[in-house]
Amino acid sequence: MSTPLVPAHLRQATVIFPRRFILPSPDSNELSERAVPKAEFAILACLALLLWSMAITARSLWLDELHCLDHVQASTWAGFFRAVQSDNHPPLAFLLSRISVELFGNSEWGLRLPNLFIGLWTLFATERFARHLPADGSRRGTTWLVALSSFSIVIFSEARMYGLLLLGVVGTVGAILDVLRTGRGVPRVVLFMCIALHAHYYACFYFAMIALSLLVLAALDRNQRGGVWKLVGGALLAGLLFLPWALWGLRAQLAHGLPAGANYTSPTEFIQSLGHLLYFNSSLGGEWVRLYVALPGFAAAGLLGALGFWRTVIRGNRLDLRCLLVAVGLGVPVFCFLAAHYFERLSYNWRYIAGSLLPVAVWVTAGMKAASNARAGIPSRAGKLLGCFVFATVAIVTLVN
Repeated sequence: MSTPLVPAHLRQATVIFPRRFILPSPDSNELSERAVPKAEFAILACLALLLWSMAITARSLWLDELHCLDHVQASTWAGFFRAVQSDNHPPLAFLLSRISVELFGNSEWGLRLPNLFIGLWTLFATERFARHLPADGSRRGTTWLVALSSFSIVIFSEARMYGLLLLGVVGTVGAILDVLRTGRGVPRVVLFMCIALHAHYYACFYFAMIALSLLVLAALDRNQRGGVWKLVGGALLAGLLFLPWALWGLRAQLAHGLPAGANYTSPTEFIQSLGHLLYFNSSLGGEWVRLYVALPGFAAAGLLGALGFWRTVIRGNRLDLRCLLVAVGLGVPVFCFLAAHYFERLSYNWRYIAGSLLPVAVWVTAGMKAASNARAGIPSRAGKLLGCFVFATVAIVTLVN
């Protein structure tokens, strides 16, 4: 009798789940070629650095950055850590700003400079992650959209911790996919988890959702269980490295009872939070930009995102990628939005879901590719025009910022 092509546990699983939901693609143990050609990536990096630098120059410090400035101006390192302990956030962003100010002077540039390098590192991490996407144009589009969305322009040009949070989530997801497909990358998982955990406490929600998605993955595909076990060891090490701050800093912050930031809990504000990932601060351009550029662009991006979600999650054939995208792109925003209704201290804020920019970019760009294909039910030319319209409106809002 010939050996079945599909293992018994997968044949049984397909009784409930269609085969495309279970089986990995033939090249799942190998990383693809570069998502963006080297020359194009160099152009993108230079353009992103230029836009972030222009934003640093154009903007004055805002209220939350003044808190950062107050912390970094402490006369001693002991005083600095006591000041951070009295805040609501982990220490990494404040620490990098203090080092930068000591090296380059007490100025807006000195305070904000670390986020330029964080943004550049995020760009490399995004390109690395995008190699796991189908080779259909969404690899390049995802990298470009993450780099040049107005949300990225803002978080990589201000002295806050949200750029670090995005870096940590993007790097962790990319490293997890490397481990699952090649068996290598656990040290990078530990590194990026530590960055995110020491940047913002919403990292805990991201990693909880990612852990849940990996449990689902291990339950549906036994072949992935070895990689998941490797990730458990890496996650435990990252948690151990976070433990000193948790015991000394987080405990004190939980005890001081200071209110968190603005808490957006209406359904309208939840929808706005997703729109801000691509069209942040569109109101800076006035009512015309908000009503006739950002809103139509967001509607078009929502349509493409839904189509891309169908293409990559419902119809996708990479179970590991689909689980992680859903966890990061939907699981965290929905859970945190609902939890903030009952635990006000959690606070749901647009910047807090910075890590969800990655799957949103994946879905929108995958939708652009699907919409330009006549088989998607949309005329090819109309689909391409819709994709160009979204990129054009994102570019306009980016320039406004």
